[in-house]
Amino acid sequence: MVPLFKIIISLSCALFITFDSIAAIKHVETVFKREQQDEFSKLLKVHFIDIGGGDAILINTPSNKKILIDGGFSWQERKLASIEYKTYLDEYLADDIVDIMVITHPDYDHFGGFAEVLQYSTVKQVWASGYDSDELSGSWRTLLKKLEKAPDTLFLSPLSSYLGLGSVIRIDDAGTINKDDDITITIINAPKRIPKKAYGNSGRTLDESQRRNSSSIVLRLDFGETSFLFTGDTNGRKKKSGINNHDDQEKFMVDNNNNPNHPIHGLLNVDVLKVAHHGSDGSSSLKFLQTVKPQWAVITAGKPHGHPHSGVLERLEHQSVGLSKDNVIRTDNKDSGKTTEKNLGDDTIVFTVDKIGVVDIKVYNIDLN
Repeated sequence: MVPLFKIIISLSCALFITFDSIAAIKHVETVFKREQQDEFSKLLKVHFIDIGGGDAILINTPSNKKILIDGGFSWQERKLASIEYKTYLDEYLADDIVDIMVITHPDYDHFGGFAEVLQYSTVKQVWASGYDSDELSGSWRTLLKKLEKAPDTLFLSPLSSYLGLGSVIRIDDAGTINKDDDITITIINAPKRIPKKAYGNSGRTLDESQRRNSSSIVLRLDFGETSFLFTGDTNGRKKKSGINNHDDQEKFMVDNNNNPNHPIHGLLNVDVLKVAHHGSDGSSSLKFLQTVKPQWAVITAGKPHGHPHSGVLERLEHQSVGLSKDNVIRTDNKDSGKTTEKNLGDDTIVFTVDKIGVVDIKVYNIDLN
């Protein structure tokens, strides 16, 4: 196996950031709670923020570092969603800078809230795939200019020019000898250029939207015995095709996961999967899910586009993947089982993790009333 390229990053906090508080964040329910917990354990928290149709993930590391993986919402919901996003960051980002901001790909529902984050916060590093096209939006061009001019920000774009596949980034506890606070992030997928022909043997042509989605940065996060896979909007199958259809970036990752000479060999199997593309039928191919085989799946979806697709839910529960309905957690109106929700912010999901495993999974409501 090719040795993994390792980088040690020491991240420190030096700035107090605040947003105007305009709402309350209330605990709604506990989805899972482990029976035994060491009260002195260091804790990782991973927040899947419900801002409707989009991805907004905040990671609080055990050593109090802050990582944002995407921070966007649908254009239709942007007014309310931006308020809810700011409210949540006010609570959980208020005493810190952003140590790493990851923009998985240049779609508004993944970057729409980051302009304000840059306005109110100091962002130490930004990772982006570097994907470019004449069809990218004006909002993306505006954000790109802000990122390029931000004086205190290290802008790594294209990410693959700095960190290759299989690169391991250790977020350490301020350089101390005790490594109990360490997490690692591994680069699983970070393509800059996406060809018009899909990866694999299907021969299908990818349109601009599919190429943007396939450019998504995919990251694995490890803390102790627990691992997460953050997939952006990665493509993996042709819509309305047979259940075994499998091509594009998911095939690329599965093939290299199974290749003992590749840097990402054996790295796809994780405990928690952020389901790609909000549960779109164009992602989450059966072979990909069989390879990842998570214990938990999180779907970040909302009213636009009718996500998640029933086929994705069926594949997650397929006998060779084996997830129960209770282990598929959604940020859209989970109680009704429908794909349209009236209220944003009512299904924010937070995983709390110690060195042994998942401590609990809680649902919160960003209450604007």
